[in-house]
Amino acid sequence: MTLTQRLTEYMRDCFAGLWLESHEHEDALREIAQLCAREKWKLATWNVATGLHVDGATAEAGGAAASGSPTWVGWRR
Repeated sequence: MTLTQRLTEYMRDCFAGLWLESHEHEDALREIAQLCAREKWKLATWNVATGLHVDGATAEAGGAAASGSPTWVGWRR
């Protein structure tokens, strides 16, 4: 089962939150963003280096730059 299929299933089952770990962060984020765009869901991401982004727009000033910093991803139907 692909990441997109699993996320779609979790969203349809109304999971309140998910923890995803990936060694291919950019690929995972791109796949999640494509899923959100296709389903017309709002997408928010946050990490230490770039701060909060909601549907691609910066929502707050970024923090200190950190290579490989953790990223938080959220979405809403």
